[in-house]
Amino acid sequence: GALRRLIAFASPVALTVLISAAYNWGRFGSPLETGYGISTISPVLAARRAVGVFSIAHVPDNIWLLVFRGFDFMPSFPYLVSDPRGQSILLTSPALLAAVGAGVRSRTPAMLWAATALVTAVLLLYYGEGGFRTYGYRYFLDATPFLLALTALAARRRFGALERLLIVMSVGFVSLGLILKAF
Repeated sequence: GALRRLIAFASPVALTVLISAAYNWGRFGSPLETGYGISTISPVLAARRAVGVFSIAHVPDNIWLLVFRGFDFMPSFPYLVSDPRGQSILLTSPALLAAVGAGVRSRTPAMLWAATALVTAVLLLYYGEGGFRTYGYRYFLDATPFLLALTALAARRRFGALERLLIVMSVGFVSLGLILKAF
């Protein structure tokens, strides 16, 4: 009954924790050290981490990067420069906007939106900004599977010109990111 379900659930979790602890012990000499505590980081990130690895103080900067941060301009080729801390998810992956079409009225989309919101709330508290030397917002990748599922649900209901345009824009912006990395 219930004990069997608990064991079935807890066994892979416990095995994962044990493997991770053994791996960390082998790498760092401690099962609890993941590398974050001994990593070399910039003075800016060190100051942010001193406030707290997770802190409400990080939310405004993280929202700015996640939603609004675009490119910087320079007077010579390639004219656009990506911020090494990341760019707006709306700029790098506009196709995820199609997820709105999934709605929230049935259970599955509601659960997917809740998961997206919970993961996003945690990442907004994190000190690491968008991820160093990244194109896009690296930490948002944790929420992306839920948005992709919502986008797929929305596409089942409607897949018109706007959704196609958002996909083309996403491919274009990611391609631009690859080109900018070459310079």
